[in-house]
Amino acid sequence: METMLEEPRKLLLVDDDHATLALLEAVFGKDSRIEVHTADSGAGAMELAGEIGPDLVLLDISLPDREGYAVCRFIKYHPNCGRTKVVFLSGLSDQAAWNTWQKVGADGFLAKPFSVEEISTYVLNALDLATDAVA
Repeated sequence: METMLEEPRKLLLVDDDHATLALLEAVFGKDSRIEVHTADSGAGAMELAGEIGPDLVLLDISLPDREGYAVCRFIKYHPNCGRTKVVFLSGLSDQAAWNTWQKVGADGFLAKPFSVEEISTYVLNALDLATDAVA
């Protein structure tokens, strides 16, 4: 019996810190179930999200051209991103940041610094891949 291969989940990584992007791309790029895309600005993230309709966006709050909050709102209202989960990944972890990410419709928040194990587990769960064997 032939099984249909599922389309890989689309993960958009957005951070102006290129070391963070490179680390996350290395962690998730080796998983054939995940199609990794990256952007280092808010404008780049919005354009890419509109094009690809990612399943999950890991989004830095502090970007050089606009706040991640505005990017989150854009993604949440874009017609091609109706099912996209947005998770903030930021060093801003005070109460005001927590309140704001909830108001703009984000699905979660991960504080920097993070462990690779922590973020891997979170992303695999968010993409509903945690129980699948790595392909």
